[in-house]
Amino acid sequence: MTFLHLDHAHGNPGIEAARTVGRAAKAVLARFETWAERSRQRAELANLDARTLHDIGLSRSDIAVEINKPFWRH
Repeated sequence: MTFLHLDHAHGNPGIEAARTVGRAAKAVLARFETWAERSRQRAELANLDARTLHDIGLSRSDIAVEINKPFWRH
C-alpha cells in the first residue's frame, strides 16, 4: 500500500491545485470575516450615545459618514 505524504507531493499537479484552492478558500473566508467585523463595529458605533460620542471626539455627522459606507469599504 502506498501513502501520499503532502510534504513530499511538491510537483504533483493535483496536490498543488488542492493547496491553491485551499489558500483561495482561506482568503475568501478571511475577507468575509473582515466584512462581518466591520459591519458589527459600524452597528456598535451607530448605537453610541451622545455622551460617549463627545468623550471620543466624534459627532453624529462623523458617525453617519462611517455607518453609511458599504460593508466592503474601509
